[in-house]
Amino acid sequence: MTDTQKSPPVSSPAGSPAGVVVVSVEPLRVLAMDSIAYLAPEHSGAIVCCGSHGGLSAAEFASRVGIRAVVFNDAGLGKDGAGVQGVHWLAEKGIAAAAVSHHSARIGDGLDCWENGRLSTANRLAAAQGLHPGLTVREAVALLTSASPGSDEASGPPARPAPPVTPLPVEARAKRKFTSKVSTAIWKEEPDATNAFLPVKSLCFGYDFYGALLGERSFVEMLFLLYRGELPSRTQSAALDILLASVMNPGPRHLATRAAMNGSIGGTSIGNCLVAGLGPLQGEYFGSQSVMSSAEMLCWLRDAGFEAEADAGRALAAKYPDLPGFGLFYSGRDDRARLTASRLESQQLAGPALSAALLAERCIGRERSLWLILPGVFAAGCVDLGFSPEQAAGAFLLAVSAGLLAHATEQRARTWNEYPIYWDPKLYCYKGHRPPGSKGEGE
Repeated sequence: MTDTQKSPPVSSPAGSPAGVVVVSVEPLRVLAMDSIAYLAPEHSGAIVCCGSHGGLSAAEFASRVGIRAVVFNDAGLGKDGAGVQGVHWLAEKGIAAAAVSHHSARIGDGLDCWENGRLSTANRLAAAQGLHPGLTVREAVALLTSASPGSDEASGPPARPAPPVTPLPVEARAKRKFTSKVSTAIWKEEPDATNAFLPVKSLCFGYDFYGALLGERSFVEMLFLLYRGELPSRTQSAALDILLASVMNPGPRHLATRAAMNGSIGGTSIGNCLVAGLGPLQGEYFGSQSVMSSAEMLCWLRDAGFEAEADAGRALAAKYPDLPGFGLFYSGRDDRARLTASRLESQQLAGPALSAALLAERCIGRERSLWLILPGVFAAGCVDLGFSPEQAAGAFLLAVSAGLLAHATEQRARTWNEYPIYWDPKLYCYKGHRPPGSKGEGE
């Protein structure tokens, strides 16, 4: 099934610009529009998925005609989170609003927002209806349409009944635009005049990477630039440096480290050792999935704005029963997490997400004997740096790779018979069937 067959738009409203398409009419009208500037009075009561950024100027447009809810593009967040400031401002106007990650949908493409967008931000009214980072736009719209008009969950004015729409023939429906070029806003290579494949200058978000940044800026600063599109402040650079160092070695007892060590003893390439270790590190146990889930949860906690530790801890446990980023480390409190958070606080590098997490931890630790673990602290710090949950997970994997490679290369000179085999029955024992007639048969 092709993209155009997968979710065909119903039609464009009469008199609307070409960039406005009705993508659903039941139970509420859902419009996809390339720009929020296309919003008109006849769109009142609709849910709008647009390709515009979520800044204040776009939000002001969205507040004019009484729409039920709106989904923007976070446009890479930008300086001081300007790309989503309007999302939160709309909560004061009684409108549920969210933004999709610019990695999931193209800016300026309303249909791509509807079909492929995945939330990175939601304001408090949207969060009250169940919206949170990581949801697809379709899932978010389903939650928004389930809140009945006039209920505590619903936002905005009651929706107008959708006018009858006559579906267009399949061949007349709007067709998705495809491109024949790779598109990126991160890196530009200026080619040599005589060899188009030979770059003479490499620009990273406009900065001359090899001519101006290399040797002048640290690895941490250039990593921040790749993620956020701007160079970090001194405090941001210091915070990211602490976060990356805190997780760089999961230790030899971690499943991932043992996998990398086993690969090295087995004689495979160092690259395969890294791949072997990264498999377990993408899981929930001290893994990138734990970091990503924690970041999504802490975005909600930060935006909720709790002031009392009991309110923060109990609301968090009610909304996220699994409490990603909280737990025990070998049956005790994770001292690595405590020391990392303390270091960030002592150097005045803790932002609102980490502060909110520590506030909730005091309640959760007292009532449930669970505390922040290192992936939770790492996720909170990344959220405070403006990283998306996916970027936080990626930064975690990048940092941890250093430890995996160090342990794998250490084992390189050893042979398989030098690697421990657990004969101690307390550590290794057989639980399968015993040979017929042997002692213990049938146990």
